[in-house]
Amino acid sequence: MPAYLPDPYMPDVHQRLYFYKRYAQASTDEELEEIRAEIVDRCGDPPDEVDALCELMAVKVRLRGLNVRALEAGPGRLVFTLSDAAALDPFKLAKHVQGSAGALRLTPDMKLVASFGPPPAPKPQKA
Repeated sequence: MPAYLPDPYMPDVHQRLYFYKRYAQASTDEELEEIRAEIVDRCGDPPDEVDALCELMAVKVRLRGLNVRALEAGPGRLVFTLSDAAALDPFKLAKHVQGSAGALRLTPDMKLVASFGPPPAPKPQKA
């Protein structure tokens, strides 16, 4: 999903950089709402890409609050890189992983891998 400030919507490159920096530094939903309101005030009704950027930054704020260092998305999976100070109860996390029937797995390097969607098709066996 495209998530950015489109050139035609916000033609001034300095203004776009200013707002990207503000989004990157935001630490609460209220700050994100203020940034979006200022963008709408300056540029008018936002296109879908701007709304997607706002939603993406809201996810980032929540992950930062949990001390999750990174989130990677790939086909059929999400990978959360947890910090040593991740704000997750290790016992609850272990319980969820064990009860997930393989949908969740925790690697030794503190990555929580969440698989979703249909399982990959088995590879054909050679005779």
